[in-house]
Amino acid sequence: MRLPWAGGRIKTLAVAGSRYYLFVSDNFVPGAARAPGHSKSITDTGGTVNKTELQEALASAANLSKADAARAIDALFGNGGVIAAELKKGGKVQITGFGSFVARQRAARTGRDPRTGNALQIAAATVPAFKAGQALKDALN
Repeated sequence: MRLPWAGGRIKTLAVAGSRYYLFVSDNFVPGAARAPGHSKSITDTGGTVNKTELQEALASAANLSKADAARAIDALFGNGGVIAAELKKGGKVQITGFGSFVARQRAARTGRDPRTGNALQIAAATVPAFKAGQALKDALN
């Protein structure tokens, strides 16, 4: 299967404990993993890609129907998807060659109401974070 963001052909998806690993082949040929009809970007302007455009690109690149691509994206990125479920349990999702999703703890702090200037207490929270992998960083430079 080819995915434009994966940098090549998918080798395997492995699960180790509470971590998911997506392994990509090492014999990447620049341009070979791009979706047909997309020379450089999913969008013509290189701007923001919305969910529909991502579904169309995934369907084209992986030879899936648009409905199957939509289900795959929802299963991975949706509120009850693999990434959110794993982060909720306190795990980490690492996609080799792409990056890592982790849940980080943000401490309680004092903030300011911008309208009144009054101090207010902001509660502690668990927030998602993403750290780009080296292959993704290299693809951008």
